[in-house]
Amino acid sequence: MKRFKTFILLISIVTVTLSFGQEKFNYKFLNDYSTKEVPLEEKTKLDHNAPTNHITVIQKKALHFDKITEDWERLDCGVLYSIDLSENYKTWVVYYYWGEELHTTLVNYDLEYNFIDSEELALDENAEGWTLSESTITQHRIHRMDALYIEPEQIEYINFIFKDTGEIVSEKEYYNGNIPDTCVHYFDPLAVKYVQALNGLNIRDENGNKIGKLLYGEKVNIIKYTNKELSVNDNGKIINGSIVEICNYESGYNKRRYVFDGYLVDDTALKLYNTQLCPNMLTEDDKDPFNKGERVCLDDIYSIILEKLPNSIPTNFITKNDNVILEKDKITLPLTNGKKKTFINNTEYLESTESYEYIGFLESFDYHLIEGSYFEEGDFFFVDQNNGEIKTRFPNYPHISPDKKTIICFYFNPYNHRSEFFIYTIDNKNQITLKRIIEIVYWGQNIKNTEILWTSNLSFLVKATPIATMWESSGNYNKSYQNIHIKIHN
Repeated sequence: MKRFKTFILLISIVTVTLSFGQEKFNYKFLNDYSTKEVPLEEKTKLDHNAPTNHITVIQKKALHFDKITEDWERLDCGVLYSIDLSENYKTWVVYYYWGEELHTTLVNYDLEYNFIDSEELALDENAEGWTLSESTITQHRIHRMDALYIEPEQIEYINFIFKDTGEIVSEKEYYNGNIPDTCVHYFDPLAVKYVQALNGLNIRDENGNKIGKLLYGEKVNIIKYTNKELSVNDNGKIINGSIVEICNYESGYNKRRYVFDGYLVDDTALKLYNTQLCPNMLTEDDKDPFNKGERVCLDDIYSIILEKLPNSIPTNFITKNDNVILEKDKITLPLTNGKKKTFINNTEYLESTESYEYIGFLESFDYHLIEGSYFEEGDFFFVDQNNGEIKTRFPNYPHISPDKKTIICFYFNPYNHRSEFFIYTIDNKNQITLKRIIEIVYWGQNIKNTEILWTSNLSFLVKATPIATMWESSGNYNKSYQNIHIKIHN
């Protein structure tokens, strides 16, 4: 028993000696760097934004740059950010310059900053510009594209998997060569299209088996064109196209799938069908009671106008009022009662921003129309010329009917892509009442073309765009539209 205790003591002494014999580093310098969330893209560019906050030799040694690249002591190296991938290890993204090349690398360390493994994420070179690598990092993978821009260009996609231990292995090695049909969704596709088929578009696997359907208006990223051509007879109309490979998200993975591109169109070419105009949702009505959420259709003549447009009725009721005082940051309305109503812009603090624009004067009502802009929202409102009272607020520009008995207003929420249609009535005392709010299912008023053309006191033309393509793939507003003729129920 005594001999056993002596052995334990000896082991303890050796362990302590080795621990004190190891070189210690101060990792406080890492507190200056941010932590990013996945998924994220890593694209290294040798331009004016290239990293220059290099670290010292001691700091490079602390992060084991000797296991990341050769000649690490003489190279310019640095840290970019950390990523929370696992509780079992720490992950940092670092960089180093090698001549005219900038490399970005993901490194996994254990909780004591012992090196586990690393893998290159991105590469950009400033010499001939022939080679480029970029990656998308997800919770469990690195999706890397390696490009060699010669004739013909050579592009290869490689996936790496993070093991529970922090090791990084290629997907091919991880699955012993039997790689599932995954694809990289985050890289720039060859083309971005939208589904024009009203009844949707079938999705198939590489064996031709139907495994799902894309709905009308869905965005499709084409990653490869195949040589398989196809013709489809659609109610007597021949649709020609080919089979294309897409990246489709299914059950947590992006899968290589195949669709017929004859029913795919550009963002500016997606069209509405007449059958899409009717299914709208009634969210508010002056009738008591009413069925909230009821599907409604405005009228039989609620339709797309493809032929010559009908004659419109002028409704230029908003005019200038020379008595209004417009200054750089202030609007002053002289009132009939001798007082003044003032609206002052406040842009000092973002979250309390208020700014106002004078639109004009509605003489027959004695109302001024003003547009208000606030933090992440805005409105239009009438101000009574007699006493300065704010009469009614509208979510967007109020369009007044020729007989001045109806106001219509369209509003599109860019955050939740909700499109709404507001109908107001005006009584003989110029009292404005909200009559109905209808949530439009498939379309909204075109954001860049907001003019309304009245064809009668209860009907008008609106320029409409499918909700799916309110913005082009470039991020700009879609200027394409179709004219829709709407008649309001009396």
